[in-house]
Amino acid sequence: RLATGPGYQLFKTKKLELSVRFGLNGIYEVHDTNNVINLEGLIGFNFIRNFSDRQSVRLRNLFYPSATDPGEYRNVTVFEWSHKLDFYQGLSIKLGFDNEYETTETDKNDLKYYAAIAWGL
Repeated sequence: RLATGPGYQLFKTKKLELSVRFGLNGIYEVHDTNNVINLEGLIGFNFIRNFSDRQSVRLRNLFYPSATDPGEYRNVTVFEWSHKLDFYQGLSIKLGFDNEYETTETDKNDLKYYAAIAWGL
């Protein structure tokens, strides 16, 4: 996958961030015997809400309408809650999910959820 296009940060404060992006995405699948490059558009946004210095939520949605197959599209949604732990500097707990909806697949939704302990420097 290779994507290009501009992104704009609409606003950024201590509590809220919102940015948008759009562009063009090219996909080449190695296991595809047709050797075709599929082109997609890209429209998306990123939203971050900081409830405090330790707790935040993030929401990202990317919509990829197919340029080579009209009516086909992918939609990727990511949601994550993060909480920095008090007892060790840089340690956080994260809970979230990723969902990819693709019109060309028989099982259209690919939902993944996770819980993680992260350490940031």
